[in-house]
Order: sequence, then C-alpha cells, then structure tokens
Amino acid sequence: MKDLFFHWCDNPKDSLIVISREGCQKLKKSIEKNFTTYKDLEIKTGIRNKTISKQLKKSGVVRVKTLKTILKATNKEYDSYDKHIKEIGGSKFTFKIKFPINLNNENIVILIAAFLSDGHNSNVHPHYANVGFLGDKILKSAKTLIPNI
Repeated sequence: MKDLFFHWCDNPKDSLIVISREGCQKLKKSIEKNFTTYKDLEIKTGIRNKTISKQLKKSGVVRVKTLKTILKATNKEYDSYDKHIKEIGGSKFTFKIKFPINLNNENIVILIAAFLSDGHNSNVHPHYANVGFLGDKILKSAKTLIPNI
C-alpha cells in the first residue's frame, strides 16, 4: 500500500502558516538570489514588497498562497518547505503541527471517521462526540496530530 502524505501546500490558499526562523532566512536568501530587489519580486508575483519583507523579518506568518507564489517564483518545490512550517491555522488561531502528515495511520482514520459519522462539520451544527470511550479516543487521536489542540 502506498503511503499518503498531506503537505502544508495542500491546505486552503487563505490558511495562515508560521514559518520557522531558519525557513524565513532560507526564503529571503532565495528571493535575493533570484531577484535584484523585493520590488522585482512584486512585479513578477503581485505580492507587495513591503508586505513580504515585513512578514519574513518580523513574524514569519504568511498565507499558503503567498508562500506557494514565492516558491514558484524562486523555482523551489513546495514540499521542500514542509520542515520549515511550524504552525497552521486561520486569523484567530494557529496550531503547532509537523508536515508532512502521514495519512496512512490509525489516528487519522479515527479522526476522519469521527467527522464523517457526524454527517457534517459546520458552524451551525458543530461536530459532537460523547465523552467516555469514543470521545476520549477521538481527543487522543487529535492530540497526536496537533498536540496543543
């Protein structure tokens, strides 16, 4: 059976990711190697040079689509950045996680089954599981994937 992996770049384009300091440095060097200035990067990609230079210098927080665009412009493979992604999430929260995620394991199967058995996953009717054996098993599986959930 073939192993299945989920990479940071498989997330929705507007998801926020936190890049490690080492990853930011590597990305800055790659930009400087491929472009004379950040303005040149902006011309080619449409990413505002002030935005990206600020994000890489200060926080390392960017959107998935932004990192994908920069990596494509600098001729880098997306999955080469898996080890540099430390957190992923949305505008209100991020979770520490390690990429790639091997989908061929029992904990992933438990989580997928839990969400599918509920029939949906929406804000109006969120996922619900009873406490006890099943709830504990689901929570344990979630914590193996996202320790600070």
